[in-house]
Amino acid sequence: MKWIPTELHTHTLHSDGTFTVPELCACAKLHGYEMIALTDHNTLSGLEELSEKLARQTIPVIHGIEWTAYYGHMLVIDCQKYVDWREVSITDMDQKIRDVRENRGLVGIAHPYAIGSPLCTGCCWEYEVSAWDQVNYIEVWSGPFPAVHRGRNRRAEMMWQELLDRGYHIAATYGKDWHADVKEKEPWGCTFLAVHETAAADGVEALRRGRTMISMGPRPVAEIRLNGKDIYPGDTVPAGSVLKMTLGMDMNCRRGEWQQYDFRPQKVQILGRSEVVLAECVLCENAYTELTFTAPDSHFRIVYSGTVMGKECPIAFTSPYYAN
Repeated sequence: MKWIPTELHTHTLHSDGTFTVPELCACAKLHGYEMIALTDHNTLSGLEELSEKLARQTIPVIHGIEWTAYYGHMLVIDCQKYVDWREVSITDMDQKIRDVRENRGLVGIAHPYAIGSPLCTGCCWEYEVSAWDQVNYIEVWSGPFPAVHRGRNRRAEMMWQELLDRGYHIAATYGKDWHADVKEKEPWGCTFLAVHETAAADGVEALRRGRTMISMGPRPVAEIRLNGKDIYPGDTVPAGSVLKMTLGMDMNCRRGEWQQYDFRPQKVQILGRSEVVLAECVLCENAYTELTFTAPDSHFRIVYSGTVMGKECPIAFTSPYYAN
């Protein structure tokens, strides 16, 4: 298994982006991504331009769409049958989510606390949802410098944490919501997926299983073993089991994309229910930390902190591991 950098929220000229489909794929490769998802607003037309030849020349692309309506935006990934978004109301999203899942699609909630009406109608999530067991992931971080521009990102973290504490298994992703290639003045982010092969089908399976990590720069390292078996985010282990962990940051991954922002790792924490700190240790730039950790009776996740552009903040985090 390997971790690859991806961007799972992108747009082209088929909706409101500035890229053609080939330009998006080429630009993504140039910026060090190894896979993307194409999620134009309310249309699948861009998917017709994808081909095996384009994937070989650039990178694989996961098929998707961003449902863009009055009460929120929802990312629908790899659905095997078109599910009509136009008739959804604020009270019947549960059935639409089930329709997507019945057709093997994945459901992601996009930027749930982005500014909404009247500035950006529909960007803020307002749909009434009880079928959270059918939701695969939430864009917990989105936009530039997400760990410092805390408004919508902190609210999304709290939303996600509350759902985890209620027992739901929901992964986290980062969404650049990529519309154009512009010179960045602040760090953005990246979702890492654990895959066997760099292929779209493997990326979909990683999302389905919750095997994600999020970072504003270096790749998080979380090598966890139980009785000789590798454990990944999204996996479930017995409560009380003793896990052997190797934790750190891969400071070479996509270095050209973040090194100008002066990342300095300092600390790693394991968080449980209500963000309670269950374990903590020092992070060093060029060394990994070995840790023995006893699994709690619920979920836990790993958070990496340090300084970026002179500001103390979280740098990266994993999706949850579960225990029962």
